[in-house]
Amino acid sequence: MQYEERIQHLEQENAFLKAELRKRGYFYLSANEKLSTIDKIEIYLSYFRGRPDVYAERYFSKKHQKFGWNPACDRSFQAGCKKGKIKNYCSICPISQFPSLDGVILKHHFTGKLTCEGIGIYPLLTDNTCYLLAMDFDEDNWFDDMLSVYKIALRYDIYPLMERSSSGHGGHLWLFFEIPVKALKARKLGSLLIQEAMEGNKNLNFDSFDRMFPNQDYLPQGGFGNLIALPLRHDAYLKGNSSFINDLQQVIDHPIEYLASLPKLQGQQLDQILNSYYKNDYFFDQQQMGLSLDTNTKYSKQMYGLENTMLCIEKKELNLYTLSVLKRLGSMYNLEYFLKQKLKKPIYRETTPRVLSYYEEDDRYLYLPRGQKYKLQEIFPEAEIQLEAQVTKGQVIDIAFTGELRQNQQEAVNTLMQYDMGIMKAVPGFGKTVMALYMIAQRTVSTLVIVPNKEIQKQWEQRIHEFLTIPPGKSKRDSYIGIYNGSKKKLRGHLDIAVAASLANLEDIAVTLKEYGMIIVDECHHAASDTFSRVLRNVNARYIWLFGNSQKKRRVGENHAYVLRSYPL
Repeated sequence: MQYEERIQHLEQENAFLKAELRKRGYFYLSANEKLSTIDKIEIYLSYFRGRPDVYAERYFSKKHQKFGWNPACDRSFQAGCKKGKIKNYCSICPISQFPSLDGVILKHHFTGKLTCEGIGIYPLLTDNTCYLLAMDFDEDNWFDDMLSVYKIALRYDIYPLMERSSSGHGGHLWLFFEIPVKALKARKLGSLLIQEAMEGNKNLNFDSFDRMFPNQDYLPQGGFGNLIALPLRHDAYLKGNSSFINDLQQVIDHPIEYLASLPKLQGQQLDQILNSYYKNDYFFDQQQMGLSLDTNTKYSKQMYGLENTMLCIEKKELNLYTLSVLKRLGSMYNLEYFLKQKLKKPIYRETTPRVLSYYEEDDRYLYLPRGQKYKLQEIFPEAEIQLEAQVTKGQVIDIAFTGELRQNQQEAVNTLMQYDMGIMKAVPGFGKTVMALYMIAQRTVSTLVIVPNKEIQKQWEQRIHEFLTIPPGKSKRDSYIGIYNGSKKKLRGHLDIAVAASLANLEDIAVTLKEYGMIIVDECHHAASDTFSRVLRNVNARYIWLFGNSQKKRRVGENHAYVLRSYPL
C-alpha cells in the first residue's frame, strides 16, 4: 500500500510539473505519446505568439492579380469600412472588430478550410516586446544563407526552427523567447547572428538586416508593425512547403512534436549574449576607426588589385573574414532608418534599408570607394596591400597663382596636399576657394571644378581671373576656362567649372571625366546627393579634393555622404 501511495503521489507531482511546464510553453512527450488536436494547437500557439488582439489574413486581388495582406476583421467591407481605400486605415478604424487568433481558425489553417488564402501574425506587441524573432531568406541560395545563421545560433545554445516558406523559394529562421523581450534586444541578437554568419558565408549580405520580424524596435504610430505568414499552411504543406525542415533541407514529419522539443531562449541568456558579444561599432563610419580586429582571427596578409574609379580588390586572395570586413568598410548605417524608428514611423526595407552598402562585387573583384585606400592600411596594419594605379594624371596646364595665403591657410593646404585625395572643411570666410586655386596652381594638371549651382560657378570664374594667371584666349568664345551648366556646355579640358546636375546628365560621364587629372568639389556637403554621388563614382583623376562648410550638419536622408567619408578629412 505504501508503494501504491508513493506511485500515486509521484504521478500527481508529475502531472503538476507538466502543467507548470505547459504554462511556460514546454511540452513533455513520451516516446509513444500522441498529441491530440487540442494539444497541437496549444503547443503551436505557445511558440508562434504575436499580438493577441489582431492577426492578418492573406487575400488574392483579382484586379491587381497578386496576393496581399489585411488585418482580419469581422466588419470587413461593411458600411463604413475603408479597407483598400485608405492605406493603413485599419488600425484607426472606428468600426473595426478584430477577432483573436483561436484554435478554430488555426485548425482550419492546418486542414485547408480557411475562408482566406492564409493567416499571419504581427510579432511586435503594443509594449514594444516580442515572443519571437524571425529572419527571412529569399535569394537563390536562401537555404545555405539560413543554415549559416542557424549554425551560428547553435554555438550560443540557441535552437532555432528552420522553415521552408509557402512559395518553396525561400525560408524563415524562427527564434523563440520564453517571455516577451524588448524588440530592440531581439533584433540586436538577430544582427549579431547575421554578422557572425557573414564572416563564413560570402553570399550573405547586409539586406538580411532588413528581413527580420519584427522589423522595428518600436511600434509605428498608426500601424501594427510588419507581419509574417504562419507556417504549416495546408495547401502549401502538401507540396512540401510552409514546412519545418532539418539541416539537410528535409521536411520534418512530425512538426508539432519537433516544435515542442525546441527550448525557448531565456531572457537572462539573451542578456548575457548581448552583453558579451554585441558590437556597436560593426561599421567603420563616424568616429569608429578605433575598432580593433580580433587578433585571434587570421585575416589575409596580402591584398592585390587596381585603383581607378573604384578600388578593385581581387577576391581570390581574400579569406572570408577579410572579405566580410571589407564589405563592412564599404557600408554604413542609414540615419533615416533610425530617425524613423525614433519617430515611430513605419519602415519599409525597399525604401529605407537599415544598412546602406556602397561596395560592389563580381566574380573577380570587390569594389570599394577610392578614398577607402587610406583606411585599408589602418584596418589591416600588417597586410601587404598592392594596388596598381590606373588613374588619370591629366595634361599639364599653364597657370600660376598670383595671390598669397595666410599662415593658417598655408598650413591647412600643406596638410591636405600630403594626400592625393582629401576633404577640407572650414567655416565660411576661411578662404577655401583661394586655397583650392593655390592647389590647382601647385599641381598644374587639367582640372575640373564641380559646384552645386550656377551662382557658385560664377563666383569661381571671378576668383580664377583674380588669383590665377591663365593663357589668353584668341576670342571670348575661345576662353581657357570651360563652363558647363544647363545653358552653356563647353568643356575645354584645361580648367573647367561644371554644375553637378548638368554633369550627371551626361550619358558618357566616365569618358568626359577621364580627361582630368584633378577634381575639385566645392560645397562638398552637397555631395550627399545622388547627383554628386553619381559624378564622384565615375571620377578617375589622380587628385580628388573636396571643400565644404564645417558648420553644415548632415541632414537625415543625405546618406550618400558616405562618398564624402571615403576621403581623409
